[in-house]
Amino acid sequence: MVSADDLTYREKLVLLALYEEFDGGPAGVKKLAPVVHMDKTKVSRALNALEEKGLVEFEHMEGRRLTDEGEKIAEEIAEEMELPEDEGPYQCSDCGRKYKHLRLKCAVCGGEIEVNKDHPDAAKAEWNLERARMGYL
Repeated sequence: MVSADDLTYREKLVLLALYEEFDGGPAGVKKLAPVVHMDKTKVSRALNALEEKGLVEFEHMEGRRLTDEGEKIAEEIAEEMELPEDEGPYQCSDCGRKYKHLRLKCAVCGGEIEVNKDHPDAAKAEWNLERARMGYL
């Protein structure tokens, strides 16, 4: 059985996007790429890896959909990222919700994520956020 720890960061982002943005799917590469801020090739690779692990399944002409196991793991990842508001250097530019783990979009309102400059890890967080926006993570 696959666990959340067995997934790469990209795979987690794609799994979460299917879970949160598309209610489990189906969604194709063209729909997922702008949501996770990755190019289509990286999204396709992540989807293929998730399919090999049994977390998503392919529907002809529709895209990929979460399996039951994929939905359970996506729920775990979502809960892991939903930490109290006073933790972490990442925050939503619209609603102000703070996150400990790197995200590109707010799970609550969909706003852009920025770095809280007053946080002790702000420099590292800014570097990671910029790398994620450029598709390096």
